[in-house]
Amino acid sequence: MGRDKLQYFIGNRYLPGAGTEALSLEDDGAHGIWVVNSEGDSTHISLVDMDPVQKALKIVDMFTPYLRYGLAAGANKQGDKWIP
Repeated sequence: MGRDKLQYFIGNRYLPGAGTEALSLEDDGAHGIWVVNSEGDSTHISLVDMDPVQKALKIVDMFTPYLRYGLAAGANKQGDKWIP
């Protein structure tokens, strides 16, 4: 089974809101889908081809604003002050 045949997406990271049951799936024609959940919220999920180095750089870019003393935190630094 290919990676585009069956995938599991858990939590509001992929399906925002309390309604985690997908009611509608629509192909976007570009390796992704539009999903509408049971609360009427919609989200777009796309599969992007990238090698391991590209993926690692993407993750670093995503988490860099939240790093404090080498640890990930739900805060960021503005000037010399940490904002929770």
